[in-house]
Amino acid sequence: MKEIIVTIFLIAVSFYGRSQTKVEIKSGSPFYEEVVQLDSSITKESLYKSAKMSFVKVFKNAKYVTQVDDKELGKLAAKGVLTFNYGSYMNVGNHTEVIQFTIDITMKDNGRFRIRVFDFANRTPSNNYIPISERFGYVGNGLNNKHASFTQMIVLADSGKKYASEALNNFHNEVQALINSIKNNMTVTADDDF
Repeated sequence: MKEIIVTIFLIAVSFYGRSQTKVEIKSGSPFYEEVVQLDSSITKESLYKSAKMSFVKVFKNAKYVTQVDDKELGKLAAKGVLTFNYGSYMNVGNHTEVIQFTIDITMKDNGRFRIRVFDFANRTPSNNYIPISERFGYVGNGLNNKHASFTQMIVLADSGKKYASEALNNFHNEVQALINSIKNNMTVTADDDF
């Protein structure tokens, strides 16, 4: 049953986002991946420089910390934070979730690069991060406050809970916007020698 619900979420996300980004659920957490093909004459070095500039443009604050920076391998990875809002259980205000993630960009010499976004974790009130496979969205009603895991939110959304659907859609939109921003900032041409 859980697999069917996860499949329904993935199908809905792929139609909702209308992108070529592949989304899988791995260990109860989403894993986004997209491979982009530009002009085949673009070198790994050009893509690497473009990716570095993308990180500067997209990640404008110190919350984003580079984890891997390897020009020879054509690999960049960073930790980042995204924030999204959604309505609450029983329509009692709005909730804001702060989600940490890892983004990884791998470049090849033939004008191809891969963007992966994964390792999502939700910030707790004490500023610790817990994997979203354990804690994703707020489902408390003011008397019985609690958070649901990512897959529990899929189940709640599937059963018609508007706040759960909104949380999942807003989360997906933020991740997709991040991927699109990186892609848009990485468009280089073969004759770009900077």
